[in-house]
Amino acid sequence: MAQLRVAEGAAQSAATEESSASAEALTSGTDSGVDWAFVLRCAAAVAILAGVLQAVATKFPVLNGAETLWVLAAPAVAVTIYRRGRPTRAMRASLGARVGAMTGILVSAAVVFAIALSGFLLRYQFHSLAADSELTAVLEQAIDHARSQGSVTPAMEALWKQPEFRAWFLILETGMMSLLTIGFSAAAGAMAGSTLARRPK
Repeated sequence: MAQLRVAEGAAQSAATEESSASAEALTSGTDSGVDWAFVLRCAAAVAILAGVLQAVATKFPVLNGAETLWVLAAPAVAVTIYRRGRPTRAMRASLGARVGAMTGILVSAAVVFAIALSGFLLRYQFHSLAADSELTAVLEQAIDHARSQGSVTPAMEALWKQPEFRAWFLILETGMMSLLTIGFSAAAGAMAGSTLARRPK
């Protein structure tokens, strides 16, 4: 009987500890040992810097290369910051992929916002048509290529030069680039998570 009571007491103690751990995880915003609140802060930090670089690069095109490199490195940087900030938490490739995907979403949003804001300021504050000229050059190049292939008609050329088509072209281009950024970020985050998981703490 004494052994039975000891076993029952141990079971009750284990259940109590498990309930306490679950409650602590819920209150601290963690999921299976992952501090998602801190993950979000890491992703937001690198995304804000990406947006700032994009905004500056709009005025100083020489920084376009630096902005692109930062966007490519952002998911690995976010995973590394999380690992160093929470060294006792588990790290694995699947977690790195989720952190990378979150980073890609925030980076895409920051870059798109910076592009939109910069274009608005350049057009209406500084009366610059640099962004419009760049888009026009891209469309003219596409039209010339299609014309050389014999796959464009005068009606299609007129359509491509309409403001509505330019707007849809920008939306489509932005959407595709955002999806590519998120997909790449997830893959890069998975690689970073797998690499950091194998390193000693």
